[in-house]
Amino acid sequence: MKPVEDTYPGLEREWDSVTIIRTDFRRHWNGDGVSLTSIIRPGRTAAETAELAQDCARQIANWVLSTRESFGPEDRFEIVLGWPLSVRKTRRKIVRTGGTIKDIEDISSQKRAVPLLAGWDTGIFT
Repeated sequence: MKPVEDTYPGLEREWDSVTIIRTDFRRHWNGDGVSLTSIIRPGRTAAETAELAQDCARQIANWVLSTRESFGPEDRFEIVLGWPLSVRKTRRKIVRTGGTIKDIEDISSQKRAVPLLAGWDTGIFT
């Protein structure tokens, strides 16, 4: 995985590059909101693509844990995977998950499922 801290979210980074954007949320809680995003392309089947998306989310969670010292104890994380614009122009998100560092641990260890968003594959494999 190739993490890239970005201050402008206008670029779409394709897996295995991941854009990281931190936002200070100290008025709401004592930490940053850390968004980790990437795009994937459809595989041969919906099942293959679903497995890839879930695996990518777990890899991002693993990376967060391996670089834990780079984040604050109260930071909250959002992992988002989506389609590139060339695949779908609207409703592009496939996975949106995350939470506290404990939630990231549970995603990494597969104690917490990585759900796919409703309609994630509509019009892609038909």
